[in-house]
Amino acid sequence: MNENSITNESDNEKFANFVNGSDALFHYTRFTTAIESILATGKMRLSSLQNTNDPQEYKFLFFNSHAMGNVLDRIEEKINCTHTQIDRIRRLESRILCFCQNDSVSNGKKLFGYTKSRMWAQYGDNHKGICLVFSKIKLKEAFKKIISTENDCFFDSVNYQAEYRMNWDAKSFDGNQLDSMDPETYALSHLRKHYKSFFFTKNIDYKDENEYRVLVLAQKTIVDFIDINDAIKGIIVGDKCHEVYNDIINMYAKKHNCQARQLYWSNWVPYLLMLKEKT
Repeated sequence: MNENSITNESDNEKFANFVNGSDALFHYTRFTTAIESILATGKMRLSSLQNTNDPQEYKFLFFNSHAMGNVLDRIEEKINCTHTQIDRIRRLESRILCFCQNDSVSNGKKLFGYTKSRMWAQYGDNHKGICLVFSKIKLKEAFKKIISTENDCFFDSVNYQAEYRMNWDAKSFDGNQLDSMDPETYALSHLRKHYKSFFFTKNIDYKDENEYRVLVLAQKTIVDFIDINDAIKGIIVGDKCHEVYNDIINMYAKKHNCQARQLYWSNWVPYLLMLKEKT
């Protein structure tokens, strides 16, 4: 066995250990999006809730209000304005970046984030797309470099619930508190306090995605992109991705100092295979 073979074997083992571990995050996308918009630029675009495919997120929310005394009558205009401010911050100006992660199941086995066939079909262009692999630790470091305060950036797993209702405290304004604040300040404070309900809770129908999110609450300058050069660890092409693209995938893997593989299915079993280079 020559030196190159030893190096490749070591890289294979390290990459396998990483993608199967707790630091790995996975992002499915179309082939052209991965190549032209992410790998070519070294950046990923964050999304707003209004551009998601979940009506719990992309639609306007109506809130209840409670207060002691006759405060609500006096601050009716403030309440209406706060509705507008929360909608602007939550749905239009805040940004999220979505990944899936590895998951343990009840029998002790793991469901790996890069082997989710339904996600390959829906987000990965019917197995012809790409699943990008990232380090959770490195992504956090990248965001902390560009976010002004820790209170405006959150990293968390999504919680899935069967109930078709939001947490009562999250969907209710405290009129007495609002009475002493301007609507925008109250709206931002309310979203920070209940960020898990507004940004990290989805219907149980999505639970198999095992989603992990990064949230950037509205900044004076909206954060639309994040540098992923230090965070990207792998490029996995789908089972149906044609080998004619192997060279360009390997080129970008070298550019970003990460690994390139194909997820190949055989007899119900997924395998991570090296991409062959043309000779």
